[in-house]
Amino acid sequence: MRTGAVQRPVAGIFLSFCARCHQADGSGKPPKYPKPAGNPVVLAPDATSLMCLRVEGGSSPETNGGPPREKMPAFASKLTSEEMARVLTFVRSTWGNTGPVTTHQVNSLRAEIRK
Repeated sequence: MRTGAVQRPVAGIFLSFCARCHQADGSGKPPKYPKPAGNPVVLAPDATSLMCLRVEGGSSPETNGGPPREKMPAFASKLTSEEMARVLTFVRSTWGNTGPVTTHQVNSLRAEIRK
């Protein structure tokens, strides 16, 4: 993933941990894996839900006759707060999305979850 001729190092984190399900181009594999590009959770002014998904993981709702339930793994033990902030900022600022996530925000959320 490049911006002009400059490679974006954080793209490596996305490619390693996210692209398998959400695709390198952010298109996802609906309905199984949501697309980050244009996603309301990604675009929300408050990034708390997005940070929670990254830290704690999540799962799709179970419905009768709907697609099988899918789970997103937790990354709290796999990525540092700085790495999470960088990859979430990458996701929120790529494919037409906007809005940074700071390391401080991720650290604050982790502390809140531990309570």
